Order: sequence, then structure tokens, then C-alpha cells
Amino acid sequence: MSSKLRRKLQKAVAATVSVTTTVWLVGVSAFVPFTAFGAEIADGALIKTADNPNVYIVKKTDNGQWKRLILSANIFNQYGHLSWDKIMTVSQAVLDGYQNSDVVRAFDPANGVDDPKVYLLEPDMVGDEGMRRWVNVTAAQFTDELGYVWDQVYLINAFERDSYSTGSDVNDASDVDDEDDDTSTPSGDGLTVETRSMPASGVTPLSATGVNFLKFTVEAGEDGKITGMVFSRKGVGSNSDFSNVYLYEGDTRLTTGKSVNADSQQVVFNNLKLDFDKGDSRDFNLLVDTSTGTAGNINYFELTSVSADVDINGLPISGTQYSWSASSAGVLTIATGGTPTNPSLGETDALLATFKLTASAAEDIEVERIALTNGGSGSLDGVENWSLLYNDEEVAASSVSGDIVTFVFDTTFLIKKGQSRTFEVRGDLTAGGLKRSETMQLYLDESSDLHGTGKTFGLGTGITNSFSSSTGSTTLTLQGGAITITFSGTPAARDIAVGGDDLVWLDFTVSAEENVEFRSTALRFYDGNSGTGGSNGDITGEIAGNYFTDIKIVDVDSGGAVVGPFDISSMTDTSNYGAKTSTERYTVDAGETRHFQILADVASNATTGGYFVQLQNFGSSTIKSLDTGNFVNTADIVPSTAIVGNTQTVSASAMTITTASTPVSDTFVKGANNIPSVAFLFKAGAASDVTISSVKLTAYTDDTTSGVFVVGTSSVTPAAQNLISSISIYDGATQLGVSKSINSSGEATFNGLNWKVPAGVQKKLDVKVNVPNQTLGNSNSDRFKIDITDVSADVTATDKDGNDITETADAPNGGTADSGTRITVANSGTLSAALDNAATPKSDIVIAGTTGVLFGAFKFTGTDEAFTINKLNIKNGTSTGNYDDDVNTVTLEYPKKDGSTGTKTASFDGTGISTFSALGFYVPKDGSALLKVKYNLEQVAANGGGADSGDLPQAIFDYNTNFEATSEGAGTNSTSTGSADISGNAMTLRNARPTFDASKPSTVGNLVSQTNFDLIDVKVTAAGNDDVALKKMKLTLNLFDVATVGSALTVGGSTQWAIYDVTDLNSELGSNTSAFENGVGGQDPSFTTGNSNSTTTNLYVTFDNEERIQAGTSKTFRIRTRIQNAHENSNGKDNVTVQLATEEDANTRTGAITSSNTNVVLLAATSVSFVWSDLSAGEATHSDTIDGSSSDWTNGFKIKNLPSSSVTHTK
Repeated sequence: MSSKLRRKLQKAVAATVSVTTTVWLVGVSAFVPFTAFGAEIADGALIKTADNPNVYIVKKTDNGQWKRLILSANIFNQYGHLSWDKIMTVSQAVLDGYQNSDVVRAFDPANGVDDPKVYLLEPDMVGDEGMRRWVNVTAAQFTDELGYVWDQVYLINAFERDSYSTGSDVNDASDVDDEDDDTSTPSGDGLTVETRSMPASGVTPLSATGVNFLKFTVEAGEDGKITGMVFSRKGVGSNSDFSNVYLYEGDTRLTTGKSVNADSQQVVFNNLKLDFDKGDSRDFNLLVDTSTGTAGNINYFELTSVSADVDINGLPISGTQYSWSASSAGVLTIATGGTPTNPSLGETDALLATFKLTASAAEDIEVERIALTNGGSGSLDGVENWSLLYNDEEVAASSVSGDIVTFVFDTTFLIKKGQSRTFEVRGDLTAGGLKRSETMQLYLDESSDLHGTGKTFGLGTGITNSFSSSTGSTTLTLQGGAITITFSGTPAARDIAVGGDDLVWLDFTVSAEENVEFRSTALRFYDGNSGTGGSNGDITGEIAGNYFTDIKIVDVDSGGAVVGPFDISSMTDTSNYGAKTSTERYTVDAGETRHFQILADVASNATTGGYFVQLQNFGSSTIKSLDTGNFVNTADIVPSTAIVGNTQTVSASAMTITTASTPVSDTFVKGANNIPSVAFLFKAGAASDVTISSVKLTAYTDDTTSGVFVVGTSSVTPAAQNLISSISIYDGATQLGVSKSINSSGEATFNGLNWKVPAGVQKKLDVKVNVPNQTLGNSNSDRFKIDITDVSADVTATDKDGNDITETADAPNGGTADSGTRITVANSGTLSAALDNAATPKSDIVIAGTTGVLFGAFKFTGTDEAFTINKLNIKNGTSTGNYDDDVNTVTLEYPKKDGSTGTKTASFDGTGISTFSALGFYVPKDGSALLKVKYNLEQVAANGGGADSGDLPQAIFDYNTNFEATSEGAGTNSTSTGSADISGNAMTLRNARPTFDASKPSTVGNLVSQTNFDLIDVKVTAAGNDDVALKKMKLTLNLFDVATVGSALTVGGSTQWAIYDVTDLNSELGSNTSAFENGVGGQDPSFTTGNSNSTTTNLYVTFDNEERIQAGTSKTFRIRTRIQNAHENSNGKDNVTVQLATEEDANTRTGAITSSNTNVVLLAATSVSFVWSDLSAGEATHSDTIDGSSSDWTNGFKIKNLPSSSVTHTK
């Protein structure tokens, strides 16, 4: 294939392609009518990916799989079997698995069309729906030079062929356009426009929003400025197909929505003011809102003109060509989510808007961005730290341009069809420039400002705007005075540490409308133990003891102090609080917001308890205007009352140590490593972070199974240093320090840890040990436990200021007591095995020749240690060698230690044994692992030389022959798993099998008295290697009569029974005298309720000649009979219920049809309910005669769906 043609094929630009050359085509498939989709993608199916609107037609042949891109929506009007609702969404990987094709020929024999010309289809960007070019080459050139294969050619009808314009012929590879990327190379001067990657064609639903018709980049070879752009609509469409057209830079809208001019078919954007510096590369998008246009219309846009002060290179450029579908897009509705209250100047995290998004019932919608316009008088520049929240979580990144704030979701936000989600817009009113009484109104201005992609069509949904400037949105009025002081609410009430430095007590902002100077600032320090702002404790002791020092007001942004520092000892003692009025001066500029905090240190000898700081209200001579020279009137200072901070509770730094709930006491085998021995919980007090530098652990031991422990010094048995080879501590998966050995005192100390526990947080310290593989002090088992004996002495910890803290809760793991987490070290573990009844299939019919049939699932359990099983045997059946020829190979599936699945395959020897070795089958400690045994079955041999129909293969695990498992800890070998073999369930091997289903005939309604009443339909399906022959079946009838006097409800009677194939209801399949009997010697039976309300009876149906059901197909039989005396009264209505019965014989049987030998199939006996054959004897010897030579008949043992569902007829 030429490189130029290959590049063309690799791009997704071909559509419903047609090409033409004179060829000799045999067997090229046409479109297959496609009415329903399953998991399998059929020949002729329509496919697309979720994130791309391109739709392809699939073609499958023996030599390849192809896809042909649909260029025009009109194709759906040209083929009856193609429709929008049959488009399948597939993954990109599945789509890429099909090769591209763009060659077609017209072949429509129903309409007398057999055009030998093959055409190459290309998009026609002049407005037609595509162009066809006759590939006028020889057959050899078609394959050798152009690189096509004949299976690549699609067959189309004449209507599609004729819908394309005609282009020049393709005479050789040079006639194929060289389709590189649709980009231009910058000239180096001026501005260059070039398209970005996008599909050549697509399909858009009606009423879609924000569909990207043209993606392009402007690159600056020199400084320049663009002031206008003109886009021309092209294609067989109309200007009325569009509601609005917008120009975007990235996610920022640059223009309002424009309409397409009806005369010029152009969209003109003026006054753009786009400045470029040399080297700039900026991306732009032309987004459109489609209207309820005409299905089948085709439109695309071309950038034809750019107004600039420098040269423009690369024009014109064209975007994606879209076809209008007949379907409408889903709708995303935006409406109010509530009414925010008016915020104050300087307020942080102020609620500025709340809105609700609702997806219509048409499709799920992924929301990508929203841009809100401010219609108020306040500037968005006065807002900092914009956030869009859902359920208090920030979900989008923000940017501000002029009066628009844009939020782009971090990941697309999915709203299921019919569901709603409510969002909040928040920001800090601290950037300055805002004034009291100014307003803010955030609303959705243009539909394209909200973009959601429908999951069905993959394009922008329709937008219903109920959050506009006139509907739904809220106008907020900024609160404040000439001076506005705003408390942020932080810090919240909390614990703080004794000895803490530069602790925040109050956080606030100050905003001013004019240049002002603060000349007096009053603070109060309260003992808040009796409640904030009310009756408080006596502050005298705190002042006398100078418990709070370095009190100051600092500018958060600069870090400099504007008031202070001073100590509480310098405050005036009023008993109730300490008071301080500072005359230090600081300024706030007009339009500025300054961020302040009141800080103070807590002395190491401070009394614990609650305290708070109060910023007093500013009086008439405290703030002076630098603009007028006058003091600011108190009426213009907001608030007029004091600002009270939250209570800060002074607490001593603390650390509490307890044990965790896991790990629990457990048993391990000698030689085990990384034994989870105990976990300690270190919880720091709320006042301060804690740093732990050293921990000493003590090992306690015991040589019995119960009783008290002793410190495991070298003088006791067992000594801890002998029982434990090493000990380690972990924070999660991170080891702290290095592993240690237990010393002769039974202790191990970990130094230099620098392990940090945040204030108020609990962290877990895991202790793991290794035990050696050596003789235990007790011949059976020893025990140990790890503890922190004296936490204050054994743990070294400091608070965030370096002060030592005192830990509490000695011996949290119980010390010497027989409690807490205790580890038993045993000589060895045990391995056991059992049949997993839930995973093992029940006895059933299995089809000869099938592979991977699960015959047994055996559960192996390791107690106290893990095991690796290396060898084992599987036996086939309890009778050695009887069924070995039924199984070709045996496959084991099992888990390995690395988490992968191991497999081994072997065959049965002449004694019915299959031997496996080098397995690596891993059984975890105190856990289970499953061994699956699967058989690959042989085919049934009609001459008796192989598998036999009716054989009973079975998987049996041999518990002690050739068995070997190695324990992970002790390293010992086990040669058995118990005292007996473990057997799976025996299966019955057949060449084929029937499945029965019963249903009510569609021809009947209520129960009525009539002859030829359609009683039941019996559907028989044949599965397996051959047809199924059916000879006999059994049904159960229940008759209910509402009356016990008069004529009784009666079913059947002489010559009143018949059975048919539903495809031929004129030909009976059995004679009345022999086909139907009641099982007690009565043929052609009549059933009646007599003098009782109901009766239950059996009906046996025997075919005169066997009925064959072909393999892989079904046949439905209908039983007709006579109904007499069906009636209803005030007591109710008569009814008849019928169903296929279950097989009464509890054993599988195989043999000839007979009426005398109980070891084979009894045709007349009531103990055999069903008689059928899998034809395993071969057609040469098979017959359905009684006492004949055919030995492939069997009963209904293990037939599926018996008894069947009931069919009830009611009067």
C-alpha cells in the first residue's frame, strides 16, 4: 500500500466509503440486517466510542475485520436495517481492532444492480455528502500497488452510490491525495492559523449545546493583534440549523452568541482585542448550539478571514463536518439551589451563589465546566480563593476574566439521567476594591457557558437556563461600613499546649473605604472557665503569674506586629478580665483589606483551663481619616460591638498508650518471620504534637498453655532471647529504626526514632518478631507477649516546643497477666482438605468432547502456618480404570504464593491415577485455598473403543498417595491430609442432552369446554455433539372443579388426545390408542374430578416413532385434548394445571428399549418418566423398536428443568 494511501486510511476521515474498479468479486458480504445487539459484534453492526461521535459500519470476513466510517446521516434513510438506536458503544481498543476501509461497489440484486466498479470514497468539503472516485486500475494494481484486499470492499446499494458527487478517477497510487495533518507551517512572520486534531466528520443530535465545530491554533511569528474573525458556514445545511455560535479561547468565552447570517451564511466576530507576543501559541474553539434543524442536513465552518495588524497565514481552514441526526440531545437544566444571605466585606469563604443541575431522562451527562457572569456592581477582582463545592468538597479549578468566573471540573462530574446535584460558589471578600452596598449577582449568561457531554451521543447536551440574570439567580448586597472588621470564626474552640508559642487567639480582617489610621486598639484577656462573654473566672492569678506573654496583633501577610508585644502582667486587672489599650498606630488604605491575628504565648507554668481574647469595639476617637483629617464616626464602623474569640483550653501536653484490637492472640510455628505480636496505640493530647524518640519493649514468656507470664530474662525458661531471634516496630508499612535483638534482661530498646504523632491524633505502632527454627522449651509449644512495662520510663517523648511530657497507662498489654495479645510458638501446623460443596458442581450430565469441565473443588486449610503443596494424585471414579477412557487430560488450577494462578495438566494412567508434581500450590496460614480439578473429556466412540455414553467419571483426591506438602515455618513435610480420600460428585457422560421447557399455547385464553383444546406446549432443545431422539415423556395434571354435584370437569377421553409439532398442526405425531396412557394400564385416558373438588393424575406420552431434535436447535410439541363441563359459580372458577413431571427413577440407565429387563430402559413402566437417546450408538445400529439392538436409550435422570413450570388454564 502506498504511504500516502496508508496515511489516509489511518485517519478517521473515510465515511460510508465507496470506490470503484472493474473487479471479479465472489463472496464479498453485503450489509447484514441487524435487529438486535448482544455482547458479540455482528457483521453489519454500527459501532462508535463513547468520546467520539464517529459511527462505523462493521464488516467481518474470514480474512479480516473492517470498519467503514459513516459520512452522512442520510445513510440511515438508505438502508432499512440501519437506525440510530442500533449503534453500539465500544472501547477504543475494540474499535482499533478493526482495519479501516474506504472502498465500495454497488451490488443490489433485488433492484437489478450489480455494478462492477469499485469506488474510493472521500469527504467532499465543498458541501456535498462525500465524493466517489472510480478506482480505474487492474485487479493486480488494486492489490499490489494500492495495497487493498478484496474482502475490504463493502457492498452498497445504488441509492448510496448515487448520493455521492463524482471525482476524478484513481489510475495509480499517485492519484491518492497525500493527507498529512491539516496544519500549516508558520511562515515565521505575522500570525499563522492552523487546525488542531479533530474528526473529519461526525453526527450531532438536535438541540445540542457547545458542539466544537472547529479547533484551531494561532501562532505568532511576530507581535500582532487580532480584532476580528469571519467564519463561513458550508455544506448542505441551513443557517437555521444553529441557535448560537461562540468563539472560545480554551474554556473562556470571548464573545456572546452570534447567529449565522441568512444571506452571507457567515458569523462575524468583531472587537476581539487579542494581543499576541512573538512566540505565542494560543488555542481557540468555535462552539455552536444546534437548533431543532432538519435531520440529514450537513454543516461545517471555515475560517475565511482574520482582521489583524500583521499578515495572516494559513487561511482558509475547515473544521469537522457534522450531519444532523433525527434524535434530540439530552437536556441539562440549571436552576437556583437556594438563596444566600448578604455577605460582609472581609468575609472569608462567603457563599456567593448556589445552583442545581438536573439531567433529563434522555441520557447521563458528564459536566465539564460552567462560567458564571457577574451582573452586580462589585468587581470580581475583589474576590479571592474562588471555589466550587459539591457536598463541601471542592470539585473544580477557577479562573476569572473580566466579569466572568469559570470553573473547570477536575474530572468530569457525572449526573445520571433524571438526577440532580446542587453546588455552591464560595470566595473570600478580602482582595480589596469592593465597597459596602455594592452588589454581586452570579448567573448563567449564555447556554454555552455550561457544558455537559451526553453519554449517548458524546456531544454537548441542550441547556435549559433557569439561572439567568432575570430568573433564579440572587443579587447580593455587600454589607459593611466605612470601616468593616470581620471575624473569620477561627481558630475554633480547641486545646492548646502549656508552653506553646505564637498561638493564634483571634483571626480577623479590616476593610476601609478611605485611607485611615488606627490610633487606639483595646484588647481584653478573659479566664473563660465559666463561659464565653458571660460570668467568667478570676484573671488575677493569671496576671500575677504572667501566664500569657508576647501578646500582639500581627499582619498575617507581612508577619509584622502592629500592636505589641506585651505580657498579660502589663494588663489592668479587673478581676474578671485583663484590659489593655494600645495607642500604637497602623493604617489601612482605601479599598484595602488587611488580615490580622492576635497571637500569644502560654507559659510553661500556666494554669490549665479555658481562656479567650476579645477585641473591643472602636470608639469615636480611635480611627482617623487621613483623607479628611476627621475621626471616623462610630456609625460608620462595623460592627459596633466587641469581637469575641472562641475559647482556647490550655492543656498539658500528654500521651496515652493502649493496645489495638488487632493483631489478636495467635499461634505460629517455629521458624516463622514477621509475626504480628502486638500493636500499641499512641494518642497525643489535643494541646500539642508529640515527638517520640525512644521506646523500650519488654518480652514476657511462658512454657505452658495458660497461666501467668514472667519477664523473659536469660535465667528463665524459655528465655526471650532464645525464643525471639529479632524484633521490629512499624508505622504502617514503614519500619522505625532497625530490627533489634532481645537482651538478657528480656528487653529491646529503639532509639533515635523521631516518630511524630499530631495533636489529638492516634497512631498505631506495630510490633513484629521473628522466631528461630529450634527446639522449644516446652516440647509442644511456648508462649510470649510484648509490652511496655513502665510507659513514663520506657517511652521518651516531647511536645512541639521540646518540653518533656508524661505518658500514662503502664503495661497496656497486661504485663505478666494471662491477658492481652499472646503469641504461641508451636512445633508445626496442620494441613487438612475437604470438598468445597459450594464450588463443586452437583451430579449432572456432561457432554463428551467438552473441555475444562469442573469435576471437583477441594478446599485445603493451613492451621498455624502456611503450606506449599508440591505433589498430589487425582483418581477417576471409585472403580479403578473403569472410566479412564472418558478423560483425555486432567487440569489442576490453584493459587500460588505470588498471587498468580498455577495450572498443571496430566493424563490418567491405566489404573485411573493422574500424578502431579512441582505444583507450588500455596495454602496460607489460618486460611484456605481451592484446588479446582477440570477434565477435558473424550468423544463417545460408537464402536465401544473409547468413552461410553452413560459412564460415570468422577474426580477423587487421594489423601495420602504421592502427596507432599512443605510447611512454611517449620519446613517439615506432610504426606497426607487426613484419613480418607475426598470425592467429587459423579457425572453422567452423554453424547448430547435435551432440555425441556413448558409454556401456555398462545392460541388459548380462558378454560372453555371444547374439543381440540390446546393444553400445553413442550419445547425440547438439543445440546451436544449430535441430535436428540425423544420417545417418551410424562406430565402431571391437576383438575379443580368448583362444584361437587352435577357434571364434573373432564379432560380427555377416547380419541380426544393428540400431539403435534407446532410447525405442522395438521399431522399428529402419535395415535390415540398408543401415544397417551395414564400409567395404570389405561390408554387414551379420561380424567375427571368425580365427586371431589380436585384430582391429580399422570399422563404418559409415547411417540409412535421417535422425534429427532437437531443439535443446537429446538422443537416445540403441542398437546391437544377435549375439555368438558368447565364452568364457574359464586364459589370460583374451574381450572386445569399441567406441567412436565420429574424423573421418578433415581438412577441413570443406558440400554435398549424393553418392557421386561429392569436393568435397561423400560418403556411402559411408570418408574421411567422420560425415554430419550443421544444417538451414541451411531445411526447404523440406532433404532427405537422395543427389544431392539440399539443400546443408546436412557431415562430422564438429571435432565434440566424438570419438573417444568406449571401451565394453568382457568375458566
